[in-house]
Amino acid sequence: MSDSPPVRILKKYYGFPSFRPGQGELIDAVLAGRDALGVLPTGGGKSICYQVPSMLLDGVTLVITPLVSLMADQVRRAIDAGTPAAALHSGMSRREKETVVEQASSGALRLLFVAPERLVGEAFREVLDGVPIRLLTVDEAHCISLWGHDFRPSYRRIGELRARLPGVPVLALTATATPRVRTEIEGELRLRDPERIVLSFDRPNLGWGVQLLRSDGVKLRIHRALVRRRPGARMVYAATRRRVEIIRRYLSATGIRAEAYHAGLPDGERDRVQRWFLEDPAPVVVATNAFGMGIDRPDVRMVVHDQLSGTLEDYYQEAGRAGRDGAPALCLALQAPSDRQVHRAFLDQTHPPLRRPSHWWGVVRGGPERHRWRRRSVGLRQLRAVRRYARRDACRRAMLLGHFGEGEGEGRCPACDRCTGWERLFHFLDSG
Repeated sequence: MSDSPPVRILKKYYGFPSFRPGQGELIDAVLAGRDALGVLPTGGGKSICYQVPSMLLDGVTLVITPLVSLMADQVRRAIDAGTPAAALHSGMSRREKETVVEQASSGALRLLFVAPERLVGEAFREVLDGVPIRLLTVDEAHCISLWGHDFRPSYRRIGELRARLPGVPVLALTATATPRVRTEIEGELRLRDPERIVLSFDRPNLGWGVQLLRSDGVKLRIHRALVRRRPGARMVYAATRRRVEIIRRYLSATGIRAEAYHAGLPDGERDRVQRWFLEDPAPVVVATNAFGMGIDRPDVRMVVHDQLSGTLEDYYQEAGRAGRDGAPALCLALQAPSDRQVHRAFLDQTHPPLRRPSHWWGVVRGGPERHRWRRRSVGLRQLRAVRRYARRDACRRAMLLGHFGEGEGEGRCPACDRCTGWERLFHFLDSG
């Protein structure tokens, strides 16, 4: 494959001499008309797996992605690489949508991005009948699973497209999927004898640590001390907008320039913070989980969580934005007893507990309450996994790998607070 058409496309339009692990196998599979499932780590280059085929297939590659806010960025990157691309989403005018459909139907586009919610309407499915689709790509495919960390009901309808797209291969991509989630992805998307590429979740250049605290009172001082320990790009994640602003103000008041990022800020302010984070040599951004997706800065040296995320999948994805350049980086989290109640409150709001006898009768009979009960059960199990990660006296790296089905192994790892101690994590960081 050293001088195959995909490699030539990669070199000419993307400037890379060769594919990263897993990319070439997935591309070969879909070009041969096979279904494929790729579980590539955060920063593993998932978009290349559909962008390169889109330039070789005679038709449109349809990409289903859950985040409308990222579509413009994905389209821009594709166009910069020489691939005609467009998106369809709710923020566009009717005329803009009609123009995109005309371009796709005429073959003027190679890539078309859509949100999964658009697939539910029969009218849109009829529109797709007039588009020469040659590859169906499902990005963030874990969203299809009840056992995944970001379940989207509309993802469950994607499998219905197979009847309208006979012979069109399906490429499912995700960065975080346990074995159970992978099985559900294959079943719901009706993948046929797929090529399976599941790379290791281990990233040896990342050091992992959790500080267990008696209360929230000392968190702000710890944040200040941590971001001062190392220059370079640093990120601090917090669960709520209010907490983001509290941390940002404290850091700024103590002489550290920090910017806030969350969904409550105006679009122009969020764009300014993104540009600053990408261009400044040593930025500190305090953000909710709205920050990071699609923001491609490889040299983030430290990601600190004000509290662990609600699931290990979310935590691994957010923390994994550190060290994409391969140099040492730290993924640190603070955890106080009250933190568990924050995520429990989120769960109670989205999937309230079943209290009435009629609710439980609905579970038994398979009514709407059954789905609610299942989602709540999944949420509680995910919270227990996070608690084990925080409190269990075992290697952090091994616990993460075990969660994703790689087995926890034996021995000591080179960089986690359980194996080497908290202070030696910073020596590991300095080793780069």
